[in-house]
Amino acid sequence: MNLEEPRPIFSPDPVAAATPHLEPAGPPLAPVGDNAPPVSERADQDMPTLPFGDAPPGGSHWEQDRRVAALWSADQDRNAWVGIAGVGWRRLDGRCDSALVALTMLAAHAREQGARVSYREQDGVIQELYVW
Repeated sequence: MNLEEPRPIFSPDPVAAATPHLEPAGPPLAPVGDNAPPVSERADQDMPTLPFGDAPPGGSHWEQDRRVAALWSADQDRNAWVGIAGVGWRRLDGRCDSALVALTMLAAHAREQGARVSYREQDGVIQELYVW
């Protein structure tokens, strides 16, 4: 019996290879300190600062055959964003913790695999996500 050491499997990242390096649009986000007000009392939450397009005005619609190019989150409750290649930054629906975790996991998987995604968004917020 010949036992060989397992070899790691590396696969190229097609999305990273096709995505140009973007420089930050502004200063880095300041960390939230112990004296910061609770998230529920903040006027508005942070959002990604890299330029990535604008959300379409109002309404619910589906986007088909897209790729996840970036993910962003901060140390704030229910505040996670996805950068969709060719579309821009979209917030993941954070009305429910478990739904936000599920959407974030699907988006991270799609980013890692370079998989196609279809999603439904309303007012710039992704509410459903399919990974192919």
